[in-house]
Amino acid sequence: MESREIEIKEKWGPIQSQPDDKLKQVAKDIYNGLVFTDRHCKGHEISQRFMVLMFMGPQPPKKPGHQSDGNTKDGHRDNAIYDIIEHDEDMKKWEEDMKWHDVEVEYYQEEQVTSIGMIYEYLSEASPMGLNGGPIFMSLRMLNKEDSTKVWEYYEKYKKIRETADNF
Repeated sequence: MESREIEIKEKWGPIQSQPDDKLKQVAKDIYNGLVFTDRHCKGHEISQRFMVLMFMGPQPPKKPGHQSDGNTKDGHRDNAIYDIIEHDEDMKKWEEDMKWHDVEVEYYQEEQVTSIGMIYEYLSEASPMGLNGGPIFMSLRMLNKEDSTKVWEYYEKYKKIRETADNF
């Protein structure tokens, strides 16, 4: 694997697993009412509760700009020296970037997006204003599918322990 592909895989690959101690803490905090998850939302409410999903992410990789599209400083140039000296090199770089862009999009669609298992955030991070009686967050945390399964297993174990202790 080339170094650039390794870099792309780290950036756009699946969501990394968290240590079990952190997952256990998240499960305890869910039980104790300190964490709000996507499981607390009705289907259409997720982007209303986690505003960052509506505005920022997760978004696919951006396409590299072409020199002639007018969005770059080179697109506005009318310079014969540039055309002679740098244009061919810039075109090679753009073609290479486009090749890697396709790889980035593939990793994003097949690895990162499909690995999302749970979206959550601590209620202490909620904005001061709510919507329809629920919190609104401008940040979020994500777990992959395996970790979210573990969190709910830990949640059930912790729930059983707490119910046993509370019925003492």
